Amino acid sequence: MHNSMNGAMRFPCKENNHGKGLLILYILHTLQRSPKSGYEILNEIKEKTEGRWVPSKGTIYPSLTQLEKKRLIKVVGVEKRSKKIFSITPQGKELLHQFRKRSGFARKKFEMVRGLLVEVLGVSRVEKRLYEVWEGAMKAYEKDKIRTIKVLEECISDLGEIYGRD
Repeated sequence: MHNSMNGAMRFPCKENNHGKGLLILYILHTLQRSPKSGYEILNEIKEKTEGRWVPSKGTIYPSLTQLEKKRLIKVVGVEKRSKKIFSITPQGKELLHQFRKRSGFARKKFEMVRGLLVEVLGVSRVEKRLYEVWEGAMKAYEKDKIRTIKVLEECISDLGEIYGRD
């Protein structure tokens, strides 16, 4: 299983297609919540990124085919005009689980070098503070999830008032 999981993460990507790894992970993530068509996944990504990133049909459908060939997803239904509905398989769930386990390690590595990156990237004072808020929120969340969520929701609400969001 481990070798197939490593291979599943190494999808061939065209030079101009840097978001494919993220797309693959998002497909698995969203299908874990509920079965969907490729079109529904595209619309979901468009909505969540507020239209800033919308993978082309020429990217998403080959990705779905590739995931299906690797048995990480499967077709669970076909609707009008041959619209396939996909669902994640147990192998897909395991791959996503393994990735999430490793992401905790990646986050800790990022925290270790955050100060260096901030300096090298030349981020503004505000951006530096935002990194500190993120790091503080992550540490607080580990200790008291409910209280941390409440504080963050209040912060988001207050910030929304500043920039006019309802």
